[in-house]
Amino acid sequence: MRRLLLSLIVASALSVAQARGQEIHTTLEHVLVEGGSAVWEVTVRAQDIGEPAPVVHLQDWGEWTDYDGYLELVESDPPLVGEGPEWRVDPDADWDERLLARFRLHPTDLGSPEQRAHGLLPTTGPSYTFGYSWNVIPNLLRGGSPIEAERTLALRAPAEVMITSGWVGHGRGHQHFDLDANQGNAMVAFGEWTSMDDSGLVEVYQFGGTFPIAEQVHALIEKLLPTMEEGCAHPAAKPQRVFVVDNKAGGTGTDFGLRIGFTAGMDEGTFESPYFLQLVAHELFHHWLG
Repeated sequence: MRRLLLSLIVASALSVAQARGQEIHTTLEHVLVEGGSAVWEVTVRAQDIGEPAPVVHLQDWGEWTDYDGYLELVESDPPLVGEGPEWRVDPDADWDERLLARFRLHPTDLGSPEQRAHGLLPTTGPSYTFGYSWNVIPNLLRGGSPIEAERTLALRAPAEVMITSGWVGHGRGHQHFDLDANQGNAMVAFGEWTSMDDSGLVEVYQFGGTFPIAEQVHALIEKLLPTMEEGCAHPAAKPQRVFVVDNKAGGTGTDFGLRIGFTAGMDEGTFESPYFLQLVAHELFHHWLG
């Protein structure tokens, strides 16, 4: 009987939370500024988020808190107290459980001292800007855990600008989708590809670099996937989204695809080297390793 009552109480609490309409809607906008450079404007709008007031948390991945030029808090209502990676929401007595917070992020320039020192932060190259969501998209936490809410993310850019993300692939001008409470880490890029191959269940997008290798990476991933799936007795996520980017050597596995570094000076022969083939296999294997 006690278990039944407990189940009813939990179900009732969840129903109340859903009925309250707890929502967190985040927008990441790619804004071109004077001189052709870009800033990323992040806006968080939340309603009915409950009490006590949460904290706004942004992962310090890439140690952006050591770099004064990356982030500025443009406005917040109620005020946010702190300097990151966590800000405390500081409401008055009449707070209506809503939040508006707007940040401006300044991507580093490819090849700059700031980019070399903070290679995981968003980076702007000649034809694209690339970054990871961990140090771009804030989350709302209470007691160290994400608060219960419906979460959405919108990616926006001028209509002619290509948006490519690990969440949903590519399209011009706008993407909109739901987010998991823990959000995870994903890649996002604004701008044109050097080369691209999205046939089948593998999508490869190359930004920058001196030689187009999307087709070669696509063929290698297609060859490796069945062997890894069989050996690990677990299927990989489909589609596999791969970003080949010249802002940092090596690679990165994320919750939504992987990144392969193909930096300036590398040529066709680099792809054929044992090191580079091992790099691609290593990053793909993060799907099973985490």
